[in-house]
Amino acid sequence: MGSFDGAEICELVGLYILKCLSQLINEKDVGLYRDDGLLVLHNANGEKTDKTRKDIIRVMKEIGFQIEILTNLKCVNFLDITFNLDRNSYHPYRKPNDNLSYINILSNHPPQIIKQLPTTINNRLSNNSSNEQLFNQNKSGYEEALKQSGYKNISLTYQTTTSPKKQKRRRRKIIWFNPPFNKSVSTNVAKKFLSLIDKHFPPSSKLNKIFN
Repeated sequence: MGSFDGAEICELVGLYILKCLSQLINEKDVGLYRDDGLLVLHNANGEKTDKTRKDIIRVMKEIGFQIEILTNLKCVNFLDITFNLDRNSYHPYRKPNDNLSYINILSNHPPQIIKQLPTTINNRLSNNSSNEQLFNQNKSGYEEALKQSGYKNISLTYQTTTSPKKQKRRRRKIIWFNPPFNKSVSTNVAKKFLSLIDKHFPPSSKLNKIFN
């Protein structure tokens, strides 16, 4: 017996649906996230596209799901990105009733998290924008949300992305220790924890190479 959280259940259901649809579509051409999906059909005319739509609806009905499919779209919103085939572009997308809200600079979060938040948002918007013009057209709402959370003199700037070179290296299993954070705690929890590691797994221990 095992337990699953909501996200894991959604992932398992998604994988099962893709398996059921594998005879109709290529998994590499599908983006699926919970109740939203995006499918690309290569070299398909209107008739073939409509047949695929009907086949997907039939299969989904057989496994107990209802689905709504829109076809022949040249511009589509998927998650937080708008894709435009006519303009060969993409840019950040927000639902009309979406109110941006970020953690306040005075909130009880690790200082490094608070410090890096504007940079993280800036990088996300840059990655979701195909060019600087689209980035600038969509950044104002995010800047305003940051200012309302206490961040001063915020000006998001488009950053070009470069693909890092992949280095081949041997991967090993690592156990990470992430101590809970609270500003009211004065004890150096991480230092205490590492001292316990040194105490109970000295160099003479067989497990020293694992816990170090």
